[in-house]
Amino acid sequence: MLIPFLSIGLIILLLSSRELDIISFGEDRARHLGVNVKRKKWLVLVGSSIVTGAAVAVSGTIGFVGLVIPHFVRLLFGPTHSRLLPLSFIYGASFLIWADLCARTIIQPSELPIGVLTSLIGAPVFGLLLVQRKRERRGSV
Repeated sequence: MLIPFLSIGLIILLLSSRELDIISFGEDRARHLGVNVKRKKWLVLVGSSIVTGAAVAVSGTIGFVGLVIPHFVRLLFGPTHSRLLPLSFIYGASFLIWADLCARTIIQPSELPIGVLTSLIGAPVFGLLLVQRKRERRGSV
């Protein structure tokens, strides 16, 4: 049931990777390079909404994975969206499998909610990323 929605959303996002790279340099520059920024933003919003909706419908809400994993992948592999998007999907899924395994085994025979575990891991990492970004902005001013 998930595959059609996931496939449509992923195709939209992966076909938009070149324009997303261009938009990352600024909307004005992207317009000058021929990107219809308003249309592309709408298309990316639709694609990401389809993927997110499908994932949440199947697995429920999992905190911080969508915020932390792409930043982590960007730090490791760079900002190119043609690499960033598929690697974020793979690393996000791997992280959730690992978190689910830990949540099922930490307090056996009970099961810890996976959202608790992802939040315990994701919140500090997200906080560190925010602090690092704030320091980078101060250094460039």
